[in-house]
Amino acid sequence: MRILFITVLLAACAWVAATETPMILRPGNGGSGGNSTFYAEVDASLGTIAMYTVEGSQLTRQGATNFLIDLEILEGRPYDDRNGEVFSTLRVGSGNWDIPSEMLLVKALPDKPTVKEAAAGLKPLRDRVLQAETEFWAKDHPYDGVVRAAMGQTAIMICVPAKHVLMFYEITDRTKAPQLAGWRNYGADLYVPQSYQSSPLPQAILDALPNDIKKDQKEAIDAAFKAQAEGGGSAALQTSDPWVSSGTLDRFVLIDEANKHIVSYEFSGKKLMMKSARNLDVDLLIPTLYKSAPDENAEFNQYLQANAKLLAAARIVLDLPAIKALVASKKVASSKVSSLQATAVSDEIVVKFVDLHKIFVYHLQGQNNGLEMVSMRDNTVDVGLALQDVELRKPEFAAVILGDARKQLANHTPKLAMRSLIFALKIYPCAYKDVEKGPLAKDLKKEPEWQPTLDAAMKACEAEMKAREERAKAAQAERDRKKAGGN
Repeated sequence: MRILFITVLLAACAWVAATETPMILRPGNGGSGGNSTFYAEVDASLGTIAMYTVEGSQLTRQGATNFLIDLEILEGRPYDDRNGEVFSTLRVGSGNWDIPSEMLLVKALPDKPTVKEAAAGLKPLRDRVLQAETEFWAKDHPYDGVVRAAMGQTAIMICVPAKHVLMFYEITDRTKAPQLAGWRNYGADLYVPQSYQSSPLPQAILDALPNDIKKDQKEAIDAAFKAQAEGGGSAALQTSDPWVSSGTLDRFVLIDEANKHIVSYEFSGKKLMMKSARNLDVDLLIPTLYKSAPDENAEFNQYLQANAKLLAAARIVLDLPAIKALVASKKVASSKVSSLQATAVSDEIVVKFVDLHKIFVYHLQGQNNGLEMVSMRDNTVDVGLALQDVELRKPEFAAVILGDARKQLANHTPKLAMRSLIFALKIYPCAYKDVEKGPLAKDLKKEPEWQPTLDAAMKACEAEMKAREERAKAAQAERDRKKAGGN
């Protein structure tokens, strides 16, 4: 029982920041070729890309190059003068893209103001974005050593967030230095209003929402979708700090949480394609789930049935607002944990927005061979029921450890028994009420730690009771909001 409890606690702490992508790379689908294993190492501080193979017990260096010199040349080399504005070779991008960055802006952004924009005296979104791009590229953005990287079968993608650039290196011949095959101003891709060659569209999301979502909720979501399309907000990008990965073959993905976009790219021989772009704000409007099971009501009812006796014994009355209030009260802020968690397996990308408790599944080669959001789940209830399960079983855990203390006293090891008592009251402080009147008191009162331990447990119990009251108030506020027609 103690092992189970400790395992639960450790699992709750097992977070790794997702934005930091590994700098030791392997091909996207795990392939290597032959009897050896192929790796690439990216050194952000030096700008090197070095390739290695491992065969048996031998590590062999293959080709290597330096992306910083390429970056410097591309950024410093003028490409064109457009109405007095000098465009660098880096900004324009390589000529082997299916749709260059500037062409995407022309194709994806409206050239006339919406009713909302016109009423606010704003220029069309396209004009505002082009102005934002002009302002970004007019400033110097020194290389800060932050790099993201991913490796496909025949290409490595290097992302330099400070400069909004992606660089693709061909690695077909692994004995030679990686060859720069293309580059792109990915900042332009982050302006797509809702979706570009990606599915589902907002209306399809609305149509697929579960039946338990009320009509007024769906109407509110529909209104939010339309408000997004109407625009009117700032065109400037936030500081970019993306997560990148690769799928099968040479399909790559970039997720920029700050700018709420997910974009996919493909390297095909000498040709590069911007396959899809999707505004994550569209997907984040989904309230509870999209093509996911079970729904939170069914999950909650199943939990109530399975734990009816424990809940009755603890005199706990649960509903969904109470579970959500429990989750909110237990969250611990950490500067070491990214608010975006993501992983890639083959062409499946799983993304969690930690603060929102929303998990999304995307397929890189989904409908029409584009990026597809295939499933979404708000897992607040999932984690809330796990937390409630721990709360329910704390008295049980404490009782087992107090039993250990009694056995240790019988074996004439009072110091060890005291340690067990301290641990038991740490797990469930409110057990002090039984301890101070129980058989342990007779033998352990003489221990110097006895009274401080009970005093600390009393304070902790009072704090827990107060926290329960606060959760009850938060849950009631949520019930009242729902009753009043809130979403």
